[in-house]
Amino acid sequence: MHKSELVDLIEKFIDFHTQTGMSENTLRAYSCDAKSFIIWLYPNKKNRAVLNDKALSKWQISMHSEGKAPKTIKRRFAALRAIFNWLKANKYIKHNPFSEYKLSISIPKQLPRNLQSSEMLKILTAAKSLADERGWLTDISVWLGLEILYATGLRISELCSIAISDWDEITGRIKVKGKGSRERVVFIIDQDLIAQICLYLKQRPYASNSSSLLITNIDTALNPDLVRRRLHELTRSSGINRRITPHMIRHTTATHIIETGVNLRYVQALLGHSSIAITEIYTHVSSNQLKEHLQKANHRAVLFNSSYHNS
Repeated sequence: MHKSELVDLIEKFIDFHTQTGMSENTLRAYSCDAKSFIIWLYPNKKNRAVLNDKALSKWQISMHSEGKAPKTIKRRFAALRAIFNWLKANKYIKHNPFSEYKLSISIPKQLPRNLQSSEMLKILTAAKSLADERGWLTDISVWLGLEILYATGLRISELCSIAISDWDEITGRIKVKGKGSRERVVFIIDQDLIAQICLYLKQRPYASNSSSLLITNIDTALNPDLVRRRLHELTRSSGINRRITPHMIRHTTATHIIETGVNLRYVQALLGHSSIAITEIYTHVSSNQLKEHLQKANHRAVLFNSSYHNS
């Protein structure tokens, strides 16, 4: 297949799904994975390549040798398989090499990384202090955004997509559009945070044309990359010596809520998980917390030590 032909076909896929309302984040992910494949397939200005099992096997080996995580390799193959499935279904191509290629790769099961309560508190406190000190709209929006992330367990993309019309200040209700354009409802229960959001909306520039709940100094919606950068800066200024991401805040929320005894079904609804099995992974995190507390208590050692001293 000629390089320009493949580029054109992928653009057809992106253009079509843009029109159907597929989320920008999903389209961006498809585009990035397709681009990485094209760069590999056509090195050194090569303009023609054969797409078959041998080529796909080489691509897999190449990504592995570059140190790409198994999850990344599997995601890239899934993205290209979906693109080529669409191209074949719409008769742009006759053959889909990805549908026939047997990808053999195992993904190690990893527990989600979450923050310690002290770390979460430091970050939120630092964000509030910076917002108070500068008084800039962007800083206030980032602070409130982080507060909302922790209060609701939203994904960062979901947070940045909230419109003013999605927010109900009376009930603390937020309408959220999640993965696969699935809508759900989350609630902010803390009355102080509800009051802060209401105050923020009243103090926003009256001339703002943005329909987004959280906006920047230049009247644009808060975006995920900006929040990630600011979170990184807040992490460093708080003296936390590890990388913290918005998604870790989501994990932290889930873990903290489950530790209070909330039913997993409610947590599943809050997080927008399609399956309860996804939510159940947080019980393992809570089990780790339990082990830590038991190790500190070590009640058996206390029992025998006290018996020894009393004998």
